[in-house]
Amino acid sequence: MVVNLIERSGTQERLPDFHPPDPRLVVAKELSLPVQGYDETVTGWLPGYSSQGDHAMVKLLIPWSVHVVEATYWLSKSDGHWKVERRKFTYYV
Repeated sequence: MVVNLIERSGTQERLPDFHPPDPRLVVAKELSLPVQGYDETVTGWLPGYSSQGDHAMVKLLIPWSVHVVEATYWLSKSDGHWKVERRKFTYYV
């Protein structure tokens, strides 16, 4: 998963067909996109998948004031649905 995550993070691959149901979520065409009404933008990377496709790792950067949280999620897929198995937050202050 980690190798796949690193490989995908270096590409310009985006999610053009993904349309989030919440209007606050925006799929950016650029690396940084300000959202009207919000001071900070959460940055996410495409997930990295296990070779079997049943596990994934997702990384997010979540700003709060002048600080940031790095969030890492490990997901497992069962019966066609993804479930969060583990999560880790690293706080930078």
